[in-house]
Amino acid sequence: SVPSSPTRSSSAFPRATIAASSRTFTSRESTASDAPSSRAKRTPETEAAFHKALGYWLKGDQERSRYYNHSTFNDLVITGICGLQPQPDGTLTVNPLIPEKTWKYFCLDRVRYHGHDITVIYDADGQRYHQGSGLTVLVDGVVKAHAPKLQRISCKL
Repeated sequence: SVPSSPTRSSSAFPRATIAASSRTFTSRESTASDAPSSRAKRTPETEAAFHKALGYWLKGDQERSRYYNHSTFNDLVITGICGLQPQPDGTLTVNPLIPEKTWKYFCLDRVRYHGHDITVIYDADGQRYHQGSGLTVLVDGVVKAHAPKLQRISCKL
């Protein structure tokens, strides 16, 4: 089931078409303290065994899983396919990597971002989500940006 939002009890969009959902996007935003957690022994590492507050690997030099994918896969869907790109200021940029005319629709719903619920909808003909055709960005349920096709769009939060 889709986790409920503190401001909305359920999604307004069909659950089967949600490409990805994240309730922890703000914790994945880049900060200076995140930098060491992406490397161990000078090699790239992606895993949950880094203590961010104390700045060290919890498992020390013990072997860690080389197949840790559940966090990075979500990041690829959210920031790549759906195009939600973190910004350091009070703006939101969406630039989906989906080639035009390959997908008819997608919805990234209720992503927490800088204290707001973000929904990104792409609906080629407007018939799936009934928000008009094209790419639409909602912030806390309010349309903040729209483009008639898949393209880079930005808006203020």
